[in-house]
Amino acid sequence: MTRSQIIKDIAQDNITVENALQRLLVISYTLNNPKLQQWIENELNGYTSDSIVPDYRKKVTYMIRYTGFNANNLVTRQPLSESYFSNELQEVLKTRVIKEGINIIEDTIKSENEVTFNLIDCAGIISNNSGGMIRCIRLEQVISKTTFLRILSSVKTKLIQLLLDLEREFGSLDNLDIDTSNKSEDELNKVNDEIAKRVYFDGRSEAVF
Repeated sequence: MTRSQIIKDIAQDNITVENALQRLLVISYTLNNPKLQQWIENELNGYTSDSIVPDYRKKVTYMIRYTGFNANNLVTRQPLSESYFSNELQEVLKTRVIKEGINIIEDTIKSENEVTFNLIDCAGIISNNSGGMIRCIRLEQVISKTTFLRILSSVKTKLIQLLLDLEREFGSLDNLDIDTSNKSEDELNKVNDEIAKRVYFDGRSEAVF
């Protein structure tokens, strides 16, 4: 039976995921688990170019949209087939990574504004591959809101799982602290190993959570 209010608050959306991550950062500090701490900090502050990004931040849903001319007709904000891009560019589009911190993810979900990436540098390629029929004035990759909802859901689920693990091992977490004094070094290592399985930070190409 769940006793910790923080777990109930997350499950019932009484606190933001950002706030829950901040609390977990404090709660888990005593464990001295670098992988867990790094994951929390990356989710809070955003992933850098040197970071190993979890798979749930790589699976973007998107559309390509352009404004310009189709033959002699002016079109505005119309979808464009990826077939006009080279295979290499299609791969770049499909492997787009969302690195922003969780607060930006949460704000993006609430916002009416779209998240787009400017692709106008590819306008010449589109023109060539369409035989000059499509001439782009504006060209962009539009990231679907479902991408950000999926990221938020993945982090939230992982948070609940981690907190449930900690509660099982150490009892109530409502004081934002855990007492490790009654655990042997081997027992703490086992706890940390289990927690590490929940977070991906070992550099392998496949997720471990």
